[in-house]
Amino acid sequence: MNKAFEKSFSILEERKSRLFTKLSDFSNDQLATKPAENAWSILQVLDHLIYAEAASLAYTKRKMQAGDQLKDASSITFLRMSLYDAILRTPYRIKAPAVVASPKGIESLEKALTEFTAMRSELEEFLVSFPDKYLKKGVYRQPLAGLISAPQMIRFFDAHLKHHIYQIDRTLKFVS
Repeated sequence: MNKAFEKSFSILEERKSRLFTKLSDFSNDQLATKPAENAWSILQVLDHLIYAEAASLAYTKRKMQAGDQLKDASSITFLRMSLYDAILRTPYRIKAPAVVASPKGIESLEKALTEFTAMRSELEEFLVSFPDKYLKKGVYRQPLAGLISAPQMIRFFDAHLKHHIYQIDRTLKFVS
């Protein structure tokens, strides 16, 4: 795996592991409890995270088929991604894009872990085989930042996960 991915992917996986370790102390009923009528349960948040990363990976794989026709990610996109990344690192609520706004939820923490692990294995395979010559190419369309590079996408996944960990922590206070 290219060094552009290695550290970020390792951090992403460690964060996921710590989250599932923390959640293992709670029952599936607790994890399925919504703190408010219009709020997501923890299992819904996990479903959202899995779906968002899986859909992003699928999009990126399709985009990679353009090969040498791919355009470079722009410096403006880099700045917008940096701003969006900073916003995601806060506990403030951000409305999810419509395509991922209504997660159904997963029936158990064990199933969520299985699905998340499978999806991350697919992501790791993709990153291991990612051609170095495309590291600066725009391969993923982030809804607010625009077309970003694969290394930026992995950093976005981490910021997205951290953002939802704030949400999960708020919900854990409610279900405890």
